[in-house]
Amino acid sequence: MARIVGVAILVCAGCSTPTEPVTLLLVPGRYVLTTIDGAPAPFITGRLERGDTLWFDHITYDTVVVIDDSSARQHVRTANMSRLRDEAPVENGAQESNATKTVVFRDDEVVLVASYSLGPVYFSRVGSDLFQRIPIRHVRCAANNCQMISNRIGRARYVRQ
Repeated sequence: MARIVGVAILVCAGCSTPTEPVTLLLVPGRYVLTTIDGAPAPFITGRLERGDTLWFDHITYDTVVVIDDSSARQHVRTANMSRLRDEAPVENGAQESNATKTVVFRDDEVVLVASYSLGPVYFSRVGSDLFQRIPIRHVRCAANNCQMISNRIGRARYVRQ
């Protein structure tokens, strides 16, 4: 004997109740990158070893200024550095982004969406801090062969100041 179960879906086109959890609402202010995986600066997100030279991507700074629950600004500077043997690192170039962003809440994440081609940035909120998942890669090359040493997702912590 088959049992029939009915499912009703209600759609409310004019509902004004927010769909995001109240705990995700952001406290306006400046949030500064302070650690990645618990380690303080320098923030190295990519390493390429080739012979006696090391190239690495270094986040110089990353700040998020939350204006209100719908808008924010993010200012990031990432430098490409190199170091020969034990010499001091040299900056080869840098990228800087200072973007106004729209704040969107998705499930348990805060999403900052730029007004131009930069992709969205996903944050989770724990207490008064924001956390972002970022890729961290380490590659070693010898002759014509490169090997991925590690490719993982790190946890960047932004503290409200």
